[in-house]
Amino acid sequence: LRLRLSGYGGQVRPGGRSTPDRTRPPERGSPRGCDLAALLLVIALLVPVGLLNRGLATDDAYITYRYAQNLIRGEGFVYNPGERHLGTTSPLLALLLSAVGRAYPDLPFWGSALSILSLGAAAFFSYLILSRASATPAGFLALPLIVLNPVLIESLGNETCLLLALIAGQYYFYQSGRRKTFAVLAALSALARGEGVILPLLLFWFDFLRQARERRWDLRPLLVFAAVLLPWLLFSRLYFGSFLPSTLSVKMAMARLPHSPWTPFFRDVMENLPGRFGPHGKGFAVLYLLFLAGAAGALADRRFVPFLLFFLAYYLGYGLLRVGSFPWYHAPVAFALSFFAAFGVQVLSAWGGRLRERGDPLSSLLGTWLLHPPPDFRSESAFSARPRWPIFFPLGLILLASILQRGFAFSNPRIAPYREAGIWLRENAPAEATVGIPEVGIVGFYAERRMLDIDGLVFPAMADPARLHSYQCLIRNYRPDYIISQGKSPYHLVRAGEVHPGVKNLPFRYLAAKQFRSPDLQVTIWKREPYNCPIGDSIGDAI
Repeated sequence: LRLRLSGYGGQVRPGGRSTPDRTRPPERGSPRGCDLAALLLVIALLVPVGLLNRGLATDDAYITYRYAQNLIRGEGFVYNPGERHLGTTSPLLALLLSAVGRAYPDLPFWGSALSILSLGAAAFFSYLILSRASATPAGFLALPLIVLNPVLIESLGNETCLLLALIAGQYYFYQSGRRKTFAVLAALSALARGEGVILPLLLFWFDFLRQARERRWDLRPLLVFAAVLLPWLLFSRLYFGSFLPSTLSVKMAMARLPHSPWTPFFRDVMENLPGRFGPHGKGFAVLYLLFLAGAAGALADRRFVPFLLFFLAYYLGYGLLRVGSFPWYHAPVAFALSFFAAFGVQVLSAWGGRLRERGDPLSSLLGTWLLHPPPDFRSESAFSARPRWPIFFPLGLILLASILQRGFAFSNPRIAPYREAGIWLRENAPAEATVGIPEVGIVGFYAERRMLDIDGLVFPAMADPARLHSYQCLIRNYRPDYIISQGKSPYHLVRAGEVHPGVKNLPFRYLAAKQFRSPDLQVTIWKREPYNCPIGDSIGDAI
């Protein structure tokens, strides 16, 4: 008899086919030597990415940094001391930063380091997922596609890479049959970002279908999930008066403003995501076509159904809610493109010969998936045969070239002038001063003053749609001691003491106190002073 090892255990029957043992968890899909080689490759890729992008972060990331900063100082889980408002989208990241920040207080360093390590973890878990599905070559290809993905690199510093690492990790442990570890990571993913709860719900639903079919019940993973997540939900309800941060409703309102500068998520992904991979659309077309091949193979193989559905639910959810889009919102979509495109190379290089050998046409495989939607990790993979290297290597190189069009070194030109403005406010503004600002993250973190942002992310009074993004409303109702204006080149040089031209007919005026300039951004600080003005109570249109 010819023995065909499926890699998942089971008994051998005549004809060389193995009968899967469905009472045992599946064995590892790749030798330990391959896993070690994959880990070393991840480290080798992370080193240049980390060195070239150290300190890279988005403005919103600094909101979470300030929550962690106030936790360390004993001010509580707040942005503005004394104001209980959940303005961070990642309580988990704030708690992690507050823990490590007690040993070394440079929170931007820790935010950058944690996100870089999370990017590597997301890539390595992706390798493990693919290797367990008998697609080890695709797993190795996924490593550079994820670590060097320009959209993921530009998202460093915030919680996005942490979320993707927890998503990939929980799926790997679910796939491996280690359901308690899966449950812990599932709860942490929900704390890392709200949409992290989507995949656990899908996996628990598929697990319920499996248990109902087998009539064997095991509620321990669900209890572990609840035990990790419920304490935060109770604390959030009692401390903030809400389970969820206000950011989702704010981001939805942003896209609905008249003449909004924010593009709705669907349109932004279609218009701008290809350009974020490279200046030419051909590379994105290759990536997209291989993604479709990988998605079709995932449906046929039934191993990645919940994984694929998670990214589809994320894309449709943000799009149907008409959330105002930001570049880091593209990161989960970009991760899915890299993962399934790598699997698509395996599918195309191993599809024909393997399916002819099995005698299972694609229609039969899809029919099986439609009849039994829960993922099957124990049956033999349709793509477990060694890929055809003359096909695999060219496709892999073309795919890798499409990812590397933009390189993997990025910078945020806003960080330097915003940091300087924040430091100036910390050193020159009174401790009780209030600051009105459009982008609150970086300046607020370094200023350590009470911040009143015009979008209501940390100042809920401005989150009302009638007030949102209205500097005029903020100044008229709350009269901040300082306001921040920003502009792009060509710059208007502002001299100290110059009166802000947009504030009129009020019993005070704003005088230019300091200006900071970089090649891409100009930031001006204006200080409020009393002024006897003509009768009236209005603010000019320009500010």
